[in-house]
Amino acid sequence: MDSTGVASSESFQTPSGNNAPAIKIKTWHVAVFFLLLTALMFSHLLLGNAYPWDDLLGQEIPYRMFAGYCLQHGIFPLWNPYSYCGMPFFADLQTAVLYPTNLIVSFLINAESFGSWLIEFFIIVHYWLAAFGMFFLCRNELKQSTYGAIIGGIVYGYSGIMITQEIHQMMIFQFAWLPWVFFTIMRGTRTGKTTWFIFWRVTARNIVACWTSPNSTLQFSGVGRARRYAYYS
Repeated sequence: MDSTGVASSESFQTPSGNNAPAIKIKTWHVAVFFLLLTALMFSHLLLGNAYPWDDLLGQEIPYRMFAGYCLQHGIFPLWNPYSYCGMPFFADLQTAVLYPTNLIVSFLINAESFGSWLIEFFIIVHYWLAAFGMFFLCRNELKQSTYGAIIGGIVYGYSGIMITQEIHQMMIFQFAWLPWVFFTIMRGTRTGKTTWFIFWRVTARNIVACWTSPNSTLQFSGVGRARRYAYYS
């Protein structure tokens, strides 16, 4: 464990005896493991052997196409004139215009390419973020063993709700950030350093609660109340 309290490695004796060299599992080893596991699980999408469906096809791709057209032509997408008789676009949390990966997609998408692979790619990246985030939380704040934290990351990052909600990218994005939100809250509460709460408010809270789906925003309102209680108690 380093000076910040982050566990960097754990040693394990091999079965051959005490004289055998210890196996050290470092944090970056686990990050690579989850990267490979995620790529393996979603290889059919990454290789182009499967394609988006349901809300990804009927909602997310049109959102990104419209936002991309506007931003690429110097127009901020405040209003959507194509739905009903017109309706707010930027004010709709589900459009998530300013979410970092959506911004990248908006500037890369064009009429010849719907960007479906790129949208799927960033969704898959968030599965890695979720699994590794839960490992990081379990290892460093919940004080679990490395193997236990790895199991926690697998169970959370590739759980039933994560897999079944793949077509709702903004829900996946929120679930991916949840372990990191709790990590900053718990680390700030334990160390008493305001920096961790500022980090939570400026980054995780804004990304999760302000730029993503309203379906889960109420959940993070509860997290915010827990954070305030922990800080002032």
